[in-house]
Amino acid sequence: MRQACLVVCVMLLGCSGGSNTVPDGGVDGGSDGATAGGPDYASGTRLRAQVYASADGARQWHGWFDQQLQTTCSVTTAEDGVLRCVPAGAYYSTSTFADGACTEPVATSFPACEAPPAYVLQFATSGCANVVYAIGAKVVPATVWTNQGGGCQPATAEPTVDYYRVGAKVDPTTFVKETRTREPRGPELQMQFLAGDDGSKQPNGLFDSARKGACAAVYLPLDSFANRCVPSHVGYAEQTYSDATCKTPAVNIIPPGTCYYAADDVATVAWIYEEGVCQGAHLSRFAEIGAQQTGPIYRLSGTTCALDNNPPAQWNAIGAEILPSTFPGLSYSQSGQGRIIDDWYTATSNDKLTVDGFYDTQLKIACDPRLANDGKLRCIPRALDTTAFYLDDKCTNAVYVADASPTCTPPPPPATIRAQRPSTCQSQMGYFTVGAKIATPANVWQMNGTCDPSFVSSNADYYTLTETDPSTLAELTDIKE
Repeated sequence: MRQACLVVCVMLLGCSGGSNTVPDGGVDGGSDGATAGGPDYASGTRLRAQVYASADGARQWHGWFDQQLQTTCSVTTAEDGVLRCVPAGAYYSTSTFADGACTEPVATSFPACEAPPAYVLQFATSGCANVVYAIGAKVVPATVWTNQGGGCQPATAEPTVDYYRVGAKVDPTTFVKETRTREPRGPELQMQFLAGDDGSKQPNGLFDSARKGACAAVYLPLDSFANRCVPSHVGYAEQTYSDATCKTPAVNIIPPGTCYYAADDVATVAWIYEEGVCQGAHLSRFAEIGAQQTGPIYRLSGTTCALDNNPPAQWNAIGAEILPSTFPGLSYSQSGQGRIIDDWYTATSNDKLTVDGFYDTQLKIACDPRLANDGKLRCIPRALDTTAFYLDDKCTNAVYVADASPTCTPPPPPATIRAQRPSTCQSQMGYFTVGAKIATPANVWQMNGTCDPSFVSSNADYYTLTETDPSTLAELTDIKE
């Protein structure tokens, strides 16, 4: 089974990858449809695509560079309420100041990890708008001040942080305007884009033509929903109920037109979470959304059903259960030549939809651009993303830890995993083969920037890990077109 993630599983579920078998050296599966065999993005006259690229010509879009402003930017809601490509910048929280009266705000950046900022960015504190300011002079205070906790209180300036004064607001029309668009890809699906007024275009997910809502390929605990485009704007039935015995699930609805969803992207189904004996709360099924309800909401925690003191703003009843076959089908096809080629989501009509990532024809598995443990950008095969523990205080002898409740039969361990080694800036990732089960160790360590002691669980199984030499994985480059 091929398992993959788009927007939905980023919010809710972990991803793991399988493999597709294709001929070595490259393929071109399925018709090119409206993509005409080209990439699923386009650079504009001002916004230039930042892409991960293989030596064989495969490319995956991952961001924008504004040539006029000479800075990276990303699409979000600007101060005028319009989608725009807003530049990155120093962070302005409105709670850090350079003076004891808390009248001179300062913004912060991390010089070890970031280029010197060209702007100051204040994220939305209410609503959706993000405000951009000019960058002011850099200051080196011995003390900074904060208005959190009542009054203007002194705080120690962090030695790893740069502080900047906040300049004047920048007119939001300075930034490239973006518009949501859709293009048909066969009878069931449409491809969504964010189109810049300079001619740029970035992929923005899939759209179910019949249900009239965004959808995505996700990893689900139920195999029957694999290779389906399931709705991504959903109502959540997550241990919430409309009765005091917690027997009748209630659905929490996030309305369209919010910061998260377009005005015409309505919630079309309910995701129902139910508590399993061994797995805890887990996604179990989909259902239609019933009528809107009023009244109290109850939440189940373990075996306790209690009144929810912070109920959702809108909730609905559960409708009829939805069969997997009602969602559009998805498959995968590859295009390109060489070892690393493009890996596409593909509709049942054989129309290519969007690039899901890369495919390694030598290892016969999908792979993702990640910083490998040798410090180089490489295409690391998809596997369960998890945390590695170590048997030594240098964090060199890695082990995989799997939950093993004494009242449940644990599933078999995965064949491979991916594990990060956290760092101050960008974490590095290793690709490991899971080996034999070992006795519960007396001590384990974990990487948290440094190698620190961790907790040994008596309700866990421990397995050896063998890391793949990163030099055997294909190297990629990060380029600006």
